[in-house]
Amino acid sequence: MILDVLKTYSYENVLTAQLSDVQTILPNYKPSEGDVLMIEKEASAYREMHLRAEFNELSKAFFLATATGTNLDYYADFYDVERLQGAKPTADYRFELTAPLSYSVLIPKDSILVDDGGVKAGVLLDDMIFEPSIEVQTGKVELQEFVSTSEVSLTTLQTPLPYVGNIEATDIFRYGAEVENDESLRGRILISMADKSTAGAEMTYRSYTYSADARILDVNVFNDVHPISTYINSFANKNESEVYDSLIDLFADFCTVKVILFVPSDIDDTAIDRVSKALNSTDIRPLTDRIKVIKAKKINFDIVATLHIFPNRNLSEVYSKALENLNLGLKSLKKIGVDITKSEINDFLRVDGVKKVDIIEPFEIIVDRESIAIMNTINITPEVYYEQL
Repeated sequence: MILDVLKTYSYENVLTAQLSDVQTILPNYKPSEGDVLMIEKEASAYREMHLRAEFNELSKAFFLATATGTNLDYYADFYDVERLQGAKPTADYRFELTAPLSYSVLIPKDSILVDDGGVKAGVLLDDMIFEPSIEVQTGKVELQEFVSTSEVSLTTLQTPLPYVGNIEATDIFRYGAEVENDESLRGRILISMADKSTAGAEMTYRSYTYSADARILDVNVFNDVHPISTYINSFANKNESEVYDSLIDLFADFCTVKVILFVPSDIDDTAIDRVSKALNSTDIRPLTDRIKVIKAKKINFDIVATLHIFPNRNLSEVYSKALENLNLGLKSLKKIGVDITKSEINDFLRVDGVKKVDIIEPFEIIVDRESIAIMNTINITPEVYYEQL
């Protein structure tokens, strides 16, 4: 017999069972509100309900689908996966010299900037060379904290340089990432199973790619092979040396694995470098594979439509619900290689209270396996629908 681990109980059923046990011992006992034994059994039933609820919660820790927090970290450790600690955000900083100089000076890479209290710190990512007569330059600073954004201001070099004067941010720190949440970690644990099998599988590359940078939003992996006719036609009217070169290209194409990344715009290069380094590691990449990591091409589109709403419904309420449902739907389709169709947009906007939707644009967005559709603007006009008499 198979027993459910997680069980549902009601207070009334638990109390009835306890009173039944009492009546087995005291056949003449008749429960009544207010008697001492009844009060004791009601309290006992409440306690049993709380204990059973606690047992249910404890049981969830033993299943990958329901484990959370530290318990999920234990699962991850078993599969040799670690919760990603996030990514450090960056910001452009304006560095100004105290006065024009007749010689070149350097603010070295890895210089540390701190805030007024010396609590928060950032690191200059590249050398900044001030040629003669140049007084102001902008450099990128990485905040040494795993957060998505931060408004902290770092205005002081930890090791002062006599020729550096004013330092100020041109914008807040952006494009970092918080510590990985449970759902993301759970998903990586599942695809990490591929890491333990034959090297070179699509899911294996996906697993290692997601683990390389916490800010990666989507990944597509495929073998970049063209139709065989392309190669055959390339052999025509060629000498032996040229045919040999074409064969080399053919075999190279068969071994090329393309990894397409979708990440926030400002970290394209950083993410590509990290993923390339991770996938080309000697203990990950099969000897016969050539890894090519590129960013997904963005296909921007606008949505222009009219919502015809029943006259007996609250216009603004239905309109707001339709926009909310549209944004949720588009978020689910925001993946590499996924088309955006007119019928899908219609379905997202057809919430309760909407009679019909007139979509002016787009008609259909066709997305190839190296691209991703990004919604640019939404222009939805709500109108009251009156049937023709």
